[in-house]
Amino acid sequence: MAWPPKSPDFTPMDFVLWSHTKALIYTSPVDSEGDLIACIVGAAATLRQQSGIFERTRVSAASLSAV
Repeated sequence: MAWPPKSPDFTPMDFVLWSHTKALIYTSPVDSEGDLIACIVGAAATLRQQSGIFERTRVSAASLSAV
């Protein structure tokens, strides 16, 4: 089942998270399922180590929900 391009199930944080994750995963070619899994694990570890990476998005989303 294909997801609509602007699914109401996604929050702004989801879009930021996935764009950063995809950028980290696809920095080099992924040739196998094992490579993909290793890239995903590496991207998750990198994102966990970057404190405050989503702070601007969280603040922006909070200000929108307050309106």
